[in-house]
This record gives sequence, structure tokens and C-alpha cells, in this order.
Amino acid sequence: MIVDLTKSLIVKNPDLSHREARCLVNCARKAIREISSTYQEEFDSVEQPILEELIRSRWPLEEFASGAQASEIVN
Repeated sequence: MIVDLTKSLIVKNPDLSHREARCLVNCARKAIREISSTYQEEFDSVEQPILEELIRSRWPLEEFASGAQASEIVN
């Protein structure tokens, strides 16, 4: 459910910024980590690459400045 909601927000929310999308992915990962390490492994290997591809598709010209990681930009 967490991943489906994150995917939906990335794809369908016209007001969502690239930075906010990256933050959503990181927050989803954190929430899943709190549920179970087993789910986190699945998220990291299966779901996160899919979410990253959705972000690259929507914002093909965007990149992190100076190689910043998503975890560095979450409030």
C-alpha cells in the first residue's frame, strides 16, 4: 500500500516537484524499514528501482546537485 501510494503520487500529482518525489521515495523506504527488514530488502531490490524509473521518466532532465542522496534532502 505504501509503495502504491508513492507511485500514484509521483505519476498523478501535477504539483509534485522532483525534490518532493525523491523525498516521498525515501519516506516510503523509512516506513517500510519500520515494518520489517524483509520488506525493506524487497523494497530496495524491486520497488525502489521502479520508483526511480518513474521519477526519471517524469523529470528526465533533473539530477541531484553535487550527487546529493535522497536521504540528504528529506526534512
